[in-house]
Amino acid sequence: MTSGIVSALGRNVPVPSDDDSTAILVGAIQTDASINPGNSGGALVDCAGKLIGINSAIATIPNELEVASGSVGIGFSIPIDLAARITEQLIDTGKVAYPYFGVSAVPLPPEAAEHFGVEDGLYLQSVEPGGPADKAGLKRSDIVTLLDGRPATSIAVLTEVTLARKAGDTLKVSYVRGGKTATTNLTLGTIP
Repeated sequence: MTSGIVSALGRNVPVPSDDDSTAILVGAIQTDASINPGNSGGALVDCAGKLIGINSAIATIPNELEVASGSVGIGFSIPIDLAARITEQLIDTGKVAYPYFGVSAVPLPPEAAEHFGVEDGLYLQSVEPGGPADKAGLKRSDIVTLLDGRPATSIAVLTEVTLARKAGDTLKVSYVRGGKTATTNLTLGTIP
């Protein structure tokens, strides 16, 4: 057992995944608990022994070869509320129903944002027919500017806002179409 002092909540942390891509650990608990290969998945508990998180990843620094190595004493745990939700889905159905927005988007470069009269935004390259965004009235070429009040500055924001919720949850989406700003409520679906 290590001390596991919690120094931050709600961290959205990019982490390498098993297939050499990058995943996002959403809403993570930042801790100084020792998390190393072989002991991730261990419990992060409070002083009463109550489970509050599942230790999952560590912060590292790149070496001269640009390869991450060595812990810097900061670890990240999956909040127990999220872990319990996933566990319940696995027990009930044998699979996880990840939330789904239903778009392909790219961040607007500064010159395009200026042209459209927005500070930041995500340009919708496509909207999945019959998907959540389509049902909410979003269309190809719309520029999403806010996701539940958060500026839509990157794909990471879209991913974080989506993964922090579950299928069936509703979020408020502000967007620009034809120079006019509008808002819609989007109900997240399940990844098909």
